[in-house]
Amino acid sequence: MVTENKFSKYLLYAIGEIILVVIGILIALQINTSNENKQLEKTKHNYYNQLLTDLNKEITNINDNITYLNKSIKSYEEYQNKFTDSSDLGLFEVYQALASVNFGMKSITYNTNTIETLKSTGEIKLISTSIRNKLIELNRTQIYLTKIYDRNIDTYEKDFVKAREEGFDESTMMLMSQPKLEEIYEFNEIKELKLIIYLSSLCNFKYMSEDWLVDSLKNMIIDINNINEMIELELKITKG
Repeated sequence: MVTENKFSKYLLYAIGEIILVVIGILIALQINTSNENKQLEKTKHNYYNQLLTDLNKEITNINDNITYLNKSIKSYEEYQNKFTDSSDLGLFEVYQALASVNFGMKSITYNTNTIETLKSTGEIKLISTSIRNKLIELNRTQIYLTKIYDRNIDTYEKDFVKAREEGFDESTMMLMSQPKLEEIYEFNEIKELKLIIYLSSLCNFKYMSEDWLVDSLKNMIIDINNINEMIELELKITKG
């Protein structure tokens, strides 16, 4: 009986020790999980703030590009207006109008640092589903616009080279646009008329590409503002 009582006490003691160890492990796991969750929340908040910074910079970048594109569009519209305002333009007057058109076409770049980091590290899963889907959709739109507009630039530049081969040169056109030089310039009207038609067609293609891009960029700003509002709301909820 004494032996059985001692064994029972030892058994209860051992069971108690095991329970204490298990409780200790569970508490440690809970603390560790809590710390990990806090770290994840901190990481998520950092990403949200980085996204807000990137997206606000993107809005500034897009507005700068819209301003540039609108100036280019306006220069072509002013050229078009010359034909609306007059019905007896000569070649020199047309050249003079063409000389004021912006023939440059530049690529548009986007600030995608944070979202690219999120995608490459797999930490995009930290972002809420609704915001994540909007960011992915925005990134796809940026890639699509870049692809289409760069292709238009490539087409434009190839045609521009053909125009040079036909005798077009910016400096020559500037000189030819001056009526006083008409007396000393051997003017081949048929050739120059064809060149003007070619250049006008080229400018029109550029105008349509830029006009399309401006509309697309304005829509992108709306999307970015919506994402910003979603992120700011998410930060308030998690802080609260």
